[in-house]
Amino acid sequence: MVQIHFPFVRVVLYATWAVFAFLLFCLCCARINYTDHSRDEKSLFNGEPFYDPSIVELLISSIFALIWIPVVLILIRKRSTHPIFARQWFELIVLSVLWMFWVGGAGAASTVWPSLSWCHHPQCRLLEAIMAFAWLGWIINTVLLFGSIIFAAKNRAWKDDLYDTWNWSKN
Repeated sequence: MVQIHFPFVRVVLYATWAVFAFLLFCLCCARINYTDHSRDEKSLFNGEPFYDPSIVELLISSIFALIWIPVVLILIRKRSTHPIFARQWFELIVLSVLWMFWVGGAGAASTVWPSLSWCHHPQCRLLEAIMAFAWLGWIINTVLLFGSIIFAAKNRAWKDDLYDTWNWSKN
């Protein structure tokens, strides 16, 4: 029987989310650069700069994730026992807030650009990549959030140290 080491899975999920958040950050920066400057091509807004609110929301979501992920990985690695930041309930609060940011940004982007398969402009490919990484990041955030909720509820570990979470053999 294969033994799954859930704390390792959790770290891998956080690391994967960091990669997706970084890629989303870079893609959003590229999109903002495109929308923020006048362009020679007149296909969109007659070449004038414009504001894209869902991209800004996704940019902020990725920045917050890129701040949180190294913090939680360091807390796990150093086995920190900080009275606030290194507690299970604090991780759940942060993951919940990030979940709302990510689902809001991904949902807003998907509402504005529901299907770009007909468009072959490079900016359409960029928007599709943005939506893909936004939804992939949200999925990983959801898995982390629900995994932490299930662990905390099963083990009554709401106030336990962060590094000890997802250790299913505790009880």
